[in-house]
Amino acid sequence: MNEVLARLERVYRQQLEIYNQVLELADEALRAARSQRPLQELDSLVARKHRLLSEIDRLDALAAADREWWKREERSASEASHLRQPLAEAARCIAKILDREREMERWILLRREATGQLCERTEASD
Repeated sequence: MNEVLARLERVYRQQLEIYNQVLELADEALRAARSQRPLQELDSLVARKHRLLSEIDRLDALAAADREWWKREERSASEASHLRQPLAEAARCIAKILDREREMERWILLRREATGQLCERTEASD
């Protein structure tokens, strides 16, 4: 039981570290969108985020057997609490990432709308 707990806790903490890196990239992408930096820069940041998220998926797959075993076995409240903290922190981090993503999308849409209006005005003035 202790070995499974230790492995799961290690995986969840590794995933949390990666989620924090994704959050940093989401913050950077939001700043890029707000300052209207080139879309290629945003694409590069998104690609980096996808690579990190793939690493989280890989870790998740490695932990699948331990997670299934953990669900089937009886455990004490203190053992379960070891996993609650990194999982709760990851959930908070994911919520922040999603907030940044939504705000970045709004900035990109605003930029597209402004660009579309400029194109319409240019065509109208021709």
